[in-house]
Amino acid sequence: METVELDLTIVPMIRRLDTILAAWKKLPKGHALRITNDKEPKPLQFLFGRTEAGRHEWTYEKQGPDNWVALIRKI
Repeated sequence: METVELDLTIVPMIRRLDTILAAWKKLPKGHALRITNDKEPKPLQFLFGRTEAGRHEWTYEKQGPDNWVALIRKI
């Protein structure tokens, strides 16, 4: 499994969702995105639950307080 690293702490807030979705679209099945964010990504987790239900696995590797790291694997 290949993992694509996305450090969103250096991406302007207005561009973060587009950055994530573009990387997700290119990601082959079985591979993953590791997203580092400076805020809890609950809205993103909710979005993936609605739009990618059954096509992803979400795991938190770190939950705050300064950084949140989520691993999202495409299945």
